[in-house]
Amino acid sequence: MSTPSKATRRAPLTLADVDFNRREHEDRPLRPIPPGRDLFADRWRPSREYLFGPWTDIDQATEPDDFTRLRDDMFWQADERVIPVVDLFDRAGSATVRPMFEQALTGGIDTVADAPPELVEFLGYVTERPSWLDIKAANRGRLLASTASFSAQRLVIGWALFETAMTSDISAATGATGRFKRDSVRRYAETLRMFALAMKPDIYDPRTEVFQTIVRVRLMHALASRGLRRAWGDDHYLRFGEPIAATSLLGFGNGPLLTRLVDHRLGRRLSARDLDDIAMFAGWFGHLIGAPERLRARDGGEMIRSLNYIFSRGGDPSGWREELMHTVRQPLDAVAETYLPWFPGPARSLLSTAICKGFAASAIAPLVPVFGLDEVREFVAGAPEFDVPYRVHSELFRQTAVLNARALGLRDRLPGVQLARRVLYRNGPPGTDQLVDAMSSFAKRYHDIAMAYTHHDDSTSGGGFGPPRLATTSRR
Repeated sequence: MSTPSKATRRAPLTLADVDFNRREHEDRPLRPIPPGRDLFADRWRPSREYLFGPWTDIDQATEPDDFTRLRDDMFWQADERVIPVVDLFDRAGSATVRPMFEQALTGGIDTVADAPPELVEFLGYVTERPSWLDIKAANRGRLLASTASFSAQRLVIGWALFETAMTSDISAATGATGRFKRDSVRRYAETLRMFALAMKPDIYDPRTEVFQTIVRVRLMHALASRGLRRAWGDDHYLRFGEPIAATSLLGFGNGPLLTRLVDHRLGRRLSARDLDDIAMFAGWFGHLIGAPERLRARDGGEMIRSLNYIFSRGGDPSGWREELMHTVRQPLDAVAETYLPWFPGPARSLLSTAICKGFAASAIAPLVPVFGLDEVREFVAGAPEFDVPYRVHSELFRQTAVLNARALGLRDRLPGVQLARRVLYRNGPPGTDQLVDAMSSFAKRYHDIAMAYTHHDDSTSGGGFGPPRLATTSRR
């Protein structure tokens, strides 16, 4: 069941009212939330209570005020800093612009002869450290996120899939672009690679792989959003706003940080300062991925309130949900095909099915305490390869996760632990480089996939994109 927000009914909106870049019109009134998003879907309430309930009154935190209205305004907004770069791709074509972008990103804008002003401005902005960035605090936040319990990491992997399939705008956008169906192996590999790199300490350095990877993902989102905007048309925009909105980019960038909120709920307590440090790291990640400065959380309390509000506006899944769930199997099939080519086809299929069920038990079942059994069953409906006894596996997870988190909480208080972690994690979480190398090796062996984040370079016209298939009614 979904409940409408308390917004006052208003006259129909026109493009002149809402279709503008906020960065160029700071003096214009805040735009109301797009009417198609103006509801609170009950499916997100249990997760909000689980993650944010220990920190805030989740209902009071969604009451309309300047804080929520600013996030409503940004549902109309594309990534304001990249819009000129997307315009450049539109005008000059990717064959001309992509090489310049890559040269400027990896070698510096000074190495590009006659660099377009759009690239100069954007890369100048994204590579300059903002005055609010406290690297010591951000690094403490990064280390907190990096040292989340294994149980919390399992849950957040499942949560990432749940969010993709069950959030109205994300499921519509990912389904309509067709990447999951036509190019799922590269899509999953690129996403996993970016989040693995994001916990490395050199994320602040424009010369590094992690920095450049996140900026490439940012551009890819902006190019895809332009194509979806054109494919879906003005009527859809006037109802639902920007396909990949700035407010959604804020939520996307903060996703991996939920691990420590899970740990807190399980008994491994965070202090207010810990939460502030996580918010500082989240602010930097948001700066790179495309969340506008005006939405940055100034402290941990604002981060909690912001995420709670974004979750509350998650809506209902699009008609692409079932197809998206089926694509989860494709990377598993690809691994079996690549590393077990001597296995008979039917045997590889059985192995992939078994791996799917193992994945469901280990990463999807942990969602039951967060979202509820009915929501998880709806999430996997139509994908029998992920059908497992969720009640049993979720209870097993709950018991082991509490023990895992509390044991780590006790270890956190031992003398010398923080110093030891700074040494152990000096190059990022142990195993990160090995994971990234293994993914690169797999991608090369599997049809020589290049994880270059260029899939949407020619997507701005919207050609080949499907309809949004957005839900017209909410499940009751």
